[in-house]
Amino acid sequence: MKILVAPDKFKGSLAALDAAGAIVSGIKEFFPKAEIVSMPLADGGGGTVDAIISAVNGEKVACEVLDPLGRKIKTYFGIISQSNSTGKKRKAIIEMAKASGFLLLKADERNPMKTTSYGTGELIKEALLMGCKEIIVGIGDTATVDGGMGALQALGVNFLDKKGDELGLGGKELIRMKEIKVDSLIEEAKKAKFVIASDVENILFGEKGAAYVFGPQKGASPEEVEILDRGLRNLAKVILEETGKDISGIKGTGAAGGIGAGFKAFLDTEIRSGIELIIDIAGIKEKLRGVDLVITGEGKFDSQTLSGKAPIGISNLAKEKGVSVFVIAGVIDVAESDLRENGISDQISLLELAKDEEEAINNAYELMVEATKKLLSRNFRKLTGNS
Repeated sequence: MKILVAPDKFKGSLAALDAAGAIVSGIKEFFPKAEIVSMPLADGGGGTVDAIISAVNGEKVACEVLDPLGRKIKTYFGIISQSNSTGKKRKAIIEMAKASGFLLLKADERNPMKTTSYGTGELIKEALLMGCKEIIVGIGDTATVDGGMGALQALGVNFLDKKGDELGLGGKELIRMKEIKVDSLIEEAKKAKFVIASDVENILFGEKGAAYVFGPQKGASPEEVEILDRGLRNLAKVILEETGKDISGIKGTGAAGGIGAGFKAFLDTEIRSGIELIIDIAGIKEKLRGVDLVITGEGKFDSQTLSGKAPIGISNLAKEKGVSVFVIAGVIDVAESDLRENGISDQISLLELAKDEEEAINNAYELMVEATKKLLSRNFRKLTGNS
């Protein structure tokens, strides 16, 4: 029997790599002779760098950048080499969560009026100076609503107020923007290809835009949400005046505080589904060959998961190939019919095995081992063909 283990992270409990390890342990206890392929997943949020470099034997590059509030922190990005028709190509895997993520801040520090994506731009600059021609940016779990201004500032773009003075950092500055100059944009950025890995399709501003949908989650008050939205509208207006590009209605530009909008305006940028990108880079379609079962999951399996997060991406791919899929999640909050429609034949939540949510979070690893064995046990006949 061949089993592909491909979970996403269990936010607040386990990284995807650890979740995969727990599932593998459960399989080995139940089916000692099973062939296991471990493939931790991500969809552009936290864990994207580790998932990709683990899948294709990439390398980590350590560096020092500014966090969302402008403090120096040590972090890293990934570099992978992949072959194409012209030879091997070095690609950088940048994770916004590593430099501009909300988990880098204490709860009372989260305020997208002040937070900046500048550190993400520093990661990108370092990768470009190392010779990477393609930059993949995973944009989940961010603390910012600055339209990508901070990241572009780090790459040399100048954002000016009505007096011609350089704007400061943070989302509050967007509303004062009157002019954008790209004369100082570093040459390496002009020549590079950028891919934004996102699992949401929100546009830049308005009721379904970056400020109104994501601002409150990042610490913005109702009044601040309105100011941030006006700032994003102003950003789109100035971009249209400066470049002739209307970025206001492009799907995905509202993710991660609007970074896709800024990049779309000034860099060669494509916005792609995070899980589809990981499936391509990691060669998951090839890894499904000969597989009898896929076990996936994440912390909360809900309607957002069904909209295109990592577990549903792998489930639908497995369904196309006629491979059974089991799901393990901390919480499962979707109808069973939705699970079956997406190729999932059985599922279990950690809350079924824990006395309460606190235990499910604190003992997630051990509970995942038990959950794996329980799924395999109740599907034993189906998996082995025994009557």
